[in-house]
Amino acid sequence: PHLPRQKWDQGTQRRAIGGTMAKAGAVYINKGGASGISDLAGHTQQNGELLGGPYFPRIYPNRVKEEEEYRAQNRIVGRSPQKIVNLGVTLASNASKYVSFTKVVGKKD
Repeated sequence: PHLPRQKWDQGTQRRAIGGTMAKAGAVYINKGGASGISDLAGHTQQNGELLGGPYFPRIYPNRVKEEEEYRAQNRIVGRSPQKIVNLGVTLASNASKYVSFTKVVGKKD
């Protein structure tokens, strides 16, 4: 484990845990466009589907054995090559929107 380099007084050590939680019934939504950069993992969730599966594992009130096995086998794809290509194509096809935006922002009256 990674230990902090600084000395802590007894009883004052802190640890931070990052992540995102979703309550039961949460659905997957991909906003697309430039925000798609944050969703390049190899999952196959579609808009409107209930979150689930090894990329969105359930941990409470109990874990799902199949989701844990999939993750334990290192089958999670952090960045899907196909999704990266698709995002690049989408951004390139919408490049004119971004160029016109910069023209408006850059104008001085």
